[in-house]
Amino acid sequence: MRRAIFTILILLPLSAFPAKSGEIRQELLGGTYLSTLRNLKTEGATLAYRIAFLSEPGQEFSLFYPGPLSWGFEARGGWLWKPRDTGEAALLLNLSYDLDLGRGTGVFFLVGAGGSYSGANYDNVARHFNFTERAGLGGRFGRCLVQISYEHRSNGGLWSPNRGIDLITAEAGIEF
Repeated sequence: MRRAIFTILILLPLSAFPAKSGEIRQELLGGTYLSTLRNLKTEGATLAYRIAFLSEPGQEFSLFYPGPLSWGFEARGGWLWKPRDTGEAALLLNLSYDLDLGRGTGVFFLVGAGGSYSGANYDNVARHFNFTERAGLGGRFGRCLVQISYEHRSNGGLWSPNRGIDLITAEAGIEF
């Protein structure tokens, strides 16, 4: 619970720095679960739609020079075939740091927090609805992107048991 509250308290003030009549970037990503670390083996496919609000040059808010921080939203969905056939979904508030390497390439770091629902019954998670935290590292190549992410889902200690679910995903997508 403390981790979820801490994440929200960090992300919400930073979201007060929206783009000032800047560009909106939209991305569509598809991926798969690579590992579920300490949990039951989870296998399935994911699909995500991400929208980021970018600032105009000179209007960025940035802790690190030269790239701006951007914020946005991500809607995620997936279909699991292990531990059983079912669906899942999440809605996240994201904060991203993009570093342009030139010639249409770049790297980005992404953190996000929000809520999720999974139809799977995991033994050590009390509810289907959970808090979700994600961190990802990716690369941009023109309009194409690849990303690897770590995701933690738990009920924040509101119910027992609360072991949580840890997932590592790989995704590829396109910016439009």
